[in-house]
Amino acid sequence: MSDIKQPNIAYSDQDKISGKRRTLVKGAIGAAPAILTLRSGAAFALNSAQMCVARANDLAADTEPAILSSTTDDVWLRKEVFCRTLTEDGGSGNSTFKVYNESDINTDWRHENYSGSSSGEIGLYDEFITQGGETKMSLKGQSGVSPSYTFTPSEPCYVLFQVDAEGNVVDYGQAVSGTPYITESCWASAMGA
Repeated sequence: MSDIKQPNIAYSDQDKISGKRRTLVKGAIGAAPAILTLRSGAAFALNSAQMCVARANDLAADTEPAILSSTTDDVWLRKEVFCRTLTEDGGSGNSTFKVYNESDINTDWRHENYSGSSSGEIGLYDEFITQGGETKMSLKGQSGVSPSYTFTPSEPCYVLFQVDAEGNVVDYGQAVSGTPYITESCWASAMGA
């Protein structure tokens, strides 16, 4: 009976520990790629904000929101500015349009369809005083040259903000190309990113 081997208890415990280690290492190696491919919260938020801005731009292209508005009762992010209505002197009633400016000053009023450059009547307007003492407006650099315009007193109005792909405000008014406008809720998301 002495030929029966007694179990090596120390060896069995060691074997169990090695088995647990192998299982742990195998599990860690299998999980490592998954952990490394997780996106950070900031990266996910930025991508989400960019998608929101893109959807807002698509919506703007479809609905063509008014550049100027007398209220903020729509979904678009707007800036409060001063507006005037200009009417061409001696022109027909169809020669009426709006201009706007950040400040109620006498120079650099943007035509309602101004998009960063002057082209015909769609440009910047300045006040000037006629020889008769009347205050009129005309295209910038053309004071006293026809056509001249009478204008209404300044009143508050709201103009669309322009944004880049990340939702940062870059300008306001008519977009140069495309429709980089943003909804208020989307802008809040983009700024929270």
